[in-house]
Amino acid sequence: MIANLASREKRVAVLENGVLRKLEIMPPQKRSTVGNIYLGKVTKVLPGMDAVFIDYGAEKNGFLHRDEIPSFQLTKKVMGKHPSVNLSVREKSCLFR
Repeated sequence: MIANLASREKRVAVLENGVLRKLEIMPPQKRSTVGNIYLGKVTKVLPGMDAVFIDYGAEKNGFLHRDEIPSFQLTKKVMGKHPSVNLSVREKSCLFR
């Protein structure tokens, strides 16, 4: 991986055996929301995908897989198996992320 983060425009390249596999250029006006902390509302629970969609104020809703949901992790520890995501999260409930 090669990253140029010194300028306002961030550039990251992924190489495999000397061959460019991915190049991502992020202009200064485009800010990533990944890893930030938000308060949001669960808008949709998808047990078949083991995921939820979160309205956190952006244009599009955020997506969380069950393994990224703290309440799911607690439920899994108590039950000792992989329960359905809808046992630990309900629509309209709030999450911290």
